[in-house]
Amino acid sequence: MQARKVLLFDGHGIKAAPSLNGGAWVITAFSDVCGLDKNTDARRFRTAVSKVSSLIDQREALTNFNLKTFLRAQTPDDLPIVGSLAGYPNVFLNVGHGTHGLGMSVGCSKAVTDLLLTGTMTEEVNAKAIDPARFYL
Repeated sequence: MQARKVLLFDGHGIKAAPSLNGGAWVITAFSDVCGLDKNTDARRFRTAVSKVSSLIDQREALTNFNLKTFLRAQTPDDLPIVGSLAGYPNVFLNVGHGTHGLGMSVGCSKAVTDLLLTGTMTEEVNAKAIDPARFYL
């Protein structure tokens, strides 16, 4: 399989790449702490389209929109919740990664695996910092 070309726009928080099925570009941009508000900021949308359309076919960039807003669970201290749930020793959480999901998912999954298999997390993980008990869970 051929590697996808990814465009990064430094200072704008914008990433763009052709979709896996071809024919379209996937543009990701901006992250805000906004509760459950899924409204889209038109100004930010115009900025993203403007930056990307300068490098790809303008007709494509300016005509094909499928705008979506996604919510990502994030904890107040910006650390995930990983470990067993108090009072329910067979329930394990691995949530709250926010925008760090891709970067933290492998390590946190390994921590949960170690916890399930050995009863403790690997030494590389600060188990206390990500313990569900810090939020009384």
